[in-house]
Amino acid sequence: MKLKHYSKSVVGSVRVANEDCIDSVINNSNAYSNVFVVCDGMGGHVGGAKASEIATKNIIEYFSREPDSVPQNALRAAIEFTNIQIYGTAQVNPELNGMGTTCTVLVENGGLIYIAHVGDSRIYICSDNKLYRLTKDHSYVQGLVDAGEITDAQMETHPRKNELTRALGISEEVKVEVASQPIFAKKGDKFLLCTDGLCGLISDKLIASTLNSGIEIDAMVHELISLAEKAGGHDNISVDIVEIIQSEHSNTKFENKNNENYSSLKTQELNSTPKNKNSAKNKALLVVLLLVVFLGLSTGIFKTFYHKEDNTNKKTKTPPDTKVNNGVDVKITIDDDKDETPTTPTKEDEGSKFPTPAPTPAPTRTRTPVSTQPQTSNLTDKEKVEEVIKKLKTSGRISKNEGLGCSIEYDPIDKKQPADNDQTYKVKVKVSLNKVVEKTSFKEKVKAKPKLTSTNGTAAEAAVKQASSEGQAQKKDTVKVK
Repeated sequence: MKLKHYSKSVVGSVRVANEDCIDSVINNSNAYSNVFVVCDGMGGHVGGAKASEIATKNIIEYFSREPDSVPQNALRAAIEFTNIQIYGTAQVNPELNGMGTTCTVLVENGGLIYIAHVGDSRIYICSDNKLYRLTKDHSYVQGLVDAGEITDAQMETHPRKNELTRALGISEEVKVEVASQPIFAKKGDKFLLCTDGLCGLISDKLIASTLNSGIEIDAMVHELISLAEKAGGHDNISVDIVEIIQSEHSNTKFENKNNENYSSLKTQELNSTPKNKNSAKNKALLVVLLLVVFLGLSTGIFKTFYHKEDNTNKKTKTPPDTKVNNGVDVKITIDDDKDETPTTPTKEDEGSKFPTPAPTPAPTRTRTPVSTQPQTSNLTDKEKVEEVIKKLKTSGRISKNEGLGCSIEYDPIDKKQPADNDQTYKVKVKVSLNKVVEKTSFKEKVKAKPKLTSTNGTAAEAAVKQASSEGQAQKKDTVKVK
């Protein structure tokens, strides 16, 4: 088997740092000729980036040495070992506590493809101009879809869509999902590995359209990233496309992990030659179905013509009957496209147990623009921060008060005034909660204030523990949150 690939990872339009990490090994010297890894870190700018970096580095290193000869065992061993490395690093470095990462791995061994994953980063295959998911998200909302409580389309706009049920690095053990059977890929098939910064912002239909556009794979990667950025770009975006350019297989075979209401198909075997026994059977079945429908319609017309009702002025509506000709059911279902409303992804700790609520319509998430005119206020520093947090809550963009960080900066409007004079200040308040950033400016006239250093904190309800009760924060003071 011969293949080519192109990958790229960008910070996106909102984040200040890239917590994703991607890596690969091409033409490896051992049985695992090609290895591809995509990870999406969580736990803050430093922790998330560190976790994803450890994951990609350790997995690539494992497959570059002497991995287990059984691909499924090798994938599980590599990811479980990586989990221990991330967890151990967090234990000896308190500032990294709570860091974790998703992980998707694709390897090629002997002309066959093997995959494994943890979290909500995905692997797709595009074959014969159709797109299929090869992984199923380890997330709270995927559980609701599996239980039949929400649809695949509702999953993308659910307020808890970014809560993970599995991730690397947040406990000593992790359950790795490894595909039990290898994937047979033929020439022209394409694999897509991506973080939710892509598939969480643009629909599978749009992804499929790009992969089938006929352009080179590097242009496909750039186009997909551009589409995600235009949809809001609220998260880091990582994309890796692998194209099969030579294969001994003429048919594509894999296990389809599309959700039920997205596609009713399970195991897929796609043939490159259109004329075969299965297609002949399908054609025969189609002819039979057409005859059944024709006979049903003919019977309906006959009854309508020869059996007129006595009361010609009475009009009734009869519900459509799907049963025709002795119980043969004909049912056609058309799924609506996914909602492509931009969302701001966050990650929750692995292993969290949530009660399954009754399905409710997902609220529309909107970004609150930064006000160009500061509000006139004499609030304390703590009250300013609480005011901004209130905006985040009322906007519906957060579900929990975790991962809180804040900063306050006093900027004199008239910089030529002496420092000891009363001045009018523009007070810039920035709050980050669950990785969602809100900025608000206040305007007040007080005695000169030095700039307050940027601060960060851990999860808590309280807005600020340390801040002057009158808002007179001193230089180098740190606003902490517990």
